[in-house]
Amino acid sequence: MDSCHAGCSCCVEAVARVGTHRAVALPCIQEDLELESGEYFLAQQEKVKRKKAAEQAQQAERVAEKKRKRQEAFVPPQVLTLPARKMDSAQQCHMSTELKKA
Repeated sequence: MDSCHAGCSCCVEAVARVGTHRAVALPCIQEDLELESGEYFLAQQEKVKRKKAAEQAQQAERVAEKKRKRQEAFVPPQVLTLPARKMDSAQQCHMSTELKKA
């Protein structure tokens, strides 16, 4: 006997006999599923809030997964080191006056 959801009581209990003596599971009705989960008695605003919260949680998971993949693929650039230049006396004098001003 097949059911539309794992352990769905509405499909397990509601079995109809067909002329060939095979059991066929009836499809679940949306209202039955809402009754089982307790959503049937919620106000429309609460249903919308729950749905949005679930969507935001899924979106946050997808964003985190994409960020993780980008971090894995990122290769930091190599820093090039230039050889030190020798300063002539005029440049050294200029540097020392700038340091005194600061």
